[in-house]
Amino acid sequence: MPAATKPAPHPLDTFFSPSSIALIGASRDPDKIPGRLLSMLRKKSLSGQDLPDQSELRRTRRTEMLSLDRRCREAPIDLAIVIIPARAVLGALEQCADTGVKNAVIISSGFAEEAGDSTAMQDAIVALAKRTGMRISGPNAEGFYSEAQHVAATFSPHGRRQAGPG
Repeated sequence: MPAATKPAPHPLDTFFSPSSIALIGASRDPDKIPGRLLSMLRKKSLSGQDLPDQSELRRTRRTEMLSLDRRCREAPIDLAIVIIPARAVLGALEQCADTGVKNAVIISSGFAEEAGDSTAMQDAIVALAKRTGMRISGPNAEGFYSEAQHVAATFSPHGRRQAGPG
């Protein structure tokens, strides 16, 4: 009998089961959404990976980027979670695309729901996704939680309950 072949990876595997995550807009303040999101990522995501300590977070905060997998510096990031002011999102996504980021979740708000120029910013994100092939959820996304894949890319209270004790 021939050896069993491993099924081909699905195009969304790197989105829902990333081996590397970057948080753009990191915060240590647990009362703010970026801080809650960082807490969820630290508690539940990338099991067994080396997460940065507080000093690394302080150094990277100036650039509003935090890599949760030390290998992100050498290899492409599978998933970027974006939680910065709307006016800065497109530029951050352009940088992500230039460095090979495959997927993004935009938690930031302030786009088409506000009409006017904000709608144009959202249209530009759609154009970037089409041009680069980056898969993007959002803007105004809550993220996602996957117990099976060990990914808590959300600030949702539901995800915190599922993630277990503090």
